[in-house]
Amino acid sequence: MFCTECGTQLSEGSKFCSNCGASIFVDNNVEEVKSGKSRLNQDRSSEKEFEVNPSLVEQTNFTYESSLKVGLLCVVTLGIYYLFLLHKWIKSINAASKKDFIDPAVAIVITIVTLGAAAIYFDYQIVVRSEKLAKSTNGNSNPRRKNLTPPTADLKNIVLFGGILVFVLSFTPLFIVSLILTAYINISIQRALEYTFFTQNPN
Repeated sequence: MFCTECGTQLSEGSKFCSNCGASIFVDNNVEEVKSGKSRLNQDRSSEKEFEVNPSLVEQTNFTYESSLKVGLLCVVTLGIYYLFLLHKWIKSINAASKKDFIDPAVAIVITIVTLGAAAIYFDYQIVVRSEKLAKSTNGNSNPRRKNLTPPTADLKNIVLFGGILVFVLSFTPLFIVSLILTAYINISIQRALEYTFFTQNPN
């Protein structure tokens, strides 16, 4: 039996963890830590595992998109091109995971219904999951990534706070600024996923 708080192996019948001191509650052969954090830790644990499948990362075919194309289409289509990218991104994340994040079509519908607010969550999760997928395949020490530039360490914050700013600006006269910022965020996410899935510029 193991402590679900810190993972230390315990002897049968232990009432407290010898490592972290958490009390152990046994009910119907299910062992769990009796603390306010236990449910939270279980939730985090399921998100942590989020079921990465390293072998599927290398098999996922993620197509390259030029920064110019992504930027121009985001601006010219007034952000509608983002929905195409979102579908592509989620589909690729799902393909490399044992359990789907969300159905891409459902994500698009939710994004439209929420007037883009849901995009903040989806973009953030895509970056978090792509980062974990990249780590599961040895990150920048993987020789297949030697010619690829890794995403900036602050990408999650850029996507999160940039997304919030985009959402706010989209309802103001500074709408064009929100489109430019959206284009920058989309290019950054696209590059991060290309790094994750070993996507080289074909030119």
